[in-house]
Amino acid sequence: MISSDLLLPPTELGILQTLDTEKRRMYASEIASELDRSYQLIGKRGKMLADRGLVTRTESEQGRRTFAITPLAEKSYFNEQNGEGLDVSD
Repeated sequence: MISSDLLLPPTELGILQTLDTEKRRMYASEIASELDRSYQLIGKRGKMLADRGLVTRTESEQGRRTFAITPLAEKSYFNEQNGEGLDVSD
């Protein structure tokens, strides 16, 4: 049975998958373009993910917020120990 704590809406899962695939810090606008969503939506959802400890939010030297996936999120959602990661593609 899947823990209800791990259940996330598709947008949040998409943010995590994008960050996991890219393996780098990303701006909300970059994630938004990957997911065909607005950067404002990504920013709001990113804050919620940060509150849950699944992404880190930091400010770049230019004053723009960047997001990165945390080890907790990688372990919880993209554990490839058994050869299968999370697939959230449509």
